[in-house]
Amino acid sequence: MTETTRNWATPPVDILEQGNSIVLRTDLPGVRQEDVSLTLEDGTLHLKAVRPSRDLTYRRNFRLNPDLDPDSVSAELKAGVLELTLTRAVEATRTIPVRSIS
Repeated sequence: MTETTRNWATPPVDILEQGNSIVLRTDLPGVRQEDVSLTLEDGTLHLKAVRPSRDLTYRRNFRLNPDLDPDSVSAELKAGVLELTLTRAVEATRTIPVRSIS
């Protein structure tokens, strides 16, 4: 079956805040690591996972908050559960001088 005729689904996602990180967790039963594709483009994280045994494609897109570091994204697939971890960017504190105008 071609990609255009494949069945697709949008899996539910749990979003958790853990310290300085955001964790996205979704069930992808029957999906192998080599069948998962994650891409980051223009601040949007794209998830695509294929489950060949059911001829099913999971798709989900996540718009990242500007305070998340796009270079920090990590992914782990274990027992059919995909977990994505994104860390907040460390923002340096900046002192702003105040001028006196007479």
